[in-house]
Amino acid sequence: MRNFTRKCKSKKAFTLVELVVTIAILSITATMGVGIFAATLRNYSRASVTAKEQENATEIQRFIYSYGRIGGSVFFIDPTSANDEINETDIIINNKDILTAENKSTGYIVLDPDTHKLAYKLNARDLDGNLIDSPEMYVNGVEKVEFQIIKNKLTSEDADTDQTMFFTLNYKIVMVENYSLKGSIVLLNSKNLTTNVEYTNSYIETIGDVFTIGGDESYTRGIGFYDLHLEDPSLSETPSD
Repeated sequence: MRNFTRKCKSKKAFTLVELVVTIAILSITATMGVGIFAATLRNYSRASVTAKEQENATEIQRFIYSYGRIGGSVFFIDPTSANDEINETDIIINNKDILTAENKSTGYIVLDPDTHKLAYKLNARDLDGNLIDSPEMYVNGVEKVEFQIIKNKLTSEDADTDQTMFFTLNYKIVMVENYSLKGSIVLLNSKNLTTNVEYTNSYIETIGDVFTIGGDESYTRGIGFYDLHLEDPSLSETPSD
């Protein structure tokens, strides 16, 4: 019994230095763990934002591609314009409601620069000309969309004809967190473009300046697609939000 008591008394405890070192090591380890966790959380959050912006930009792109290429004409919507009716000798109108009122299947995109809220809508009509009711859809977090019409020439012939020309619409979608998506579509039936653009021998030629909706603009601007050649208007679907 005495031997056991002596053995117990002879055991050494942690010194103050050892305790301080142990606490310091634990603190460093905990700090590293918190830092790694915070970095992982930030990366996950950033990836989630990018994925959402990519999804929204793709939704806008899908609308442009689906209806821009089958429109009989393309119009830029600018409230400062004096054109308050569809006129196929111009490419600018001042109100999206002009498209809705027309007895044609139409579609439009408009963007409020203050709220970064983009609205798009398909105004499809049935075979009797009756408007098929559909809601206006929205995409949030859009910084701007840039459009540029390009005239392309098919051949080197010098004949004064628009049969050797076709037009493409280049676009760039920019989201508020800087994700961007760009592309180009062929405007297959752009009557107002062939009416307005002079024939030249240039193979590639820009038509006007870049038209921007959103961004630094002061007004809600947009783009409209007129006289959509829908195969079956009753089955047309606007992409869901």
